[in-house]
This record gives sequence, structure tokens and C-alpha cells, in this order.
Amino acid sequence: MNEELNAIKKTKEKLIKYGYSENNIFQEVLIQNKYFADLVIYQDKEPFIVIEVKLKNYLPNQNFKFDPYVRQAQTYATALKAKYFVITDGDDFYWFTVGETGRPELLSEP
Repeated sequence: MNEELNAIKKTKEKLIKYGYSENNIFQEVLIQNKYFADLVIYQDKEPFIVIEVKLKNYLPNQNFKFDPYVRQAQTYATALKAKYFVITDGDDFYWFTVGETGRPELLSEP
């Protein structure tokens, strides 16, 4: 668990370096009264990016459209009506949006 907390801290630090305001990054955001997103970035007081922090050995595989962690983050983003979602270990960031088909689309850059 300590490893995951370190990854969350590292992720927040990188997001701030990317230009996101620390005041707009919230940790452990409750979704549908039963799930928690690791981090959510708000823009104009609305959820904008849902971020799920995983350990290195849990990062998405090549077939990310069917990866359970990608689908988890997508479900959270959809529930919060966030435009984007991210899977990260604090070092590598995989940025996604929900495509027209309802499947996750990997973005080449945020």
C-alpha cells in the first residue's frame, strides 16, 4: 500500500509540473457511493480527468481496449462525466478518451 501512496504522490507532483493547479487535483473521489477514483482533476468545477494509479506490473497491456484497469478508469470517467482518463504508475502516463464507439481511445499526447 505504501508503494501505491508513493505513486499517487509522484503522480500529483508531475501533474502540477504539467501545469495543473494543485487546488484542482482531488484525491480519493467517491463515485456512485461505492468506488473511489485515485485522483480527479477538475476544470471549471467539473470533473475533467480521472486518474487511476497502478503499480508498474499493473500498467495496461497492448490490448488496452479490454484491459480491466482501463475499463475501470473509463467507468469512473463516464460516471463523473470527465472527458479524459489516465492510467499511470507515476512515471508512465497513458491518456485516454472515450471514442465514438464507446471504447477507450489511447491518445498520443494529453
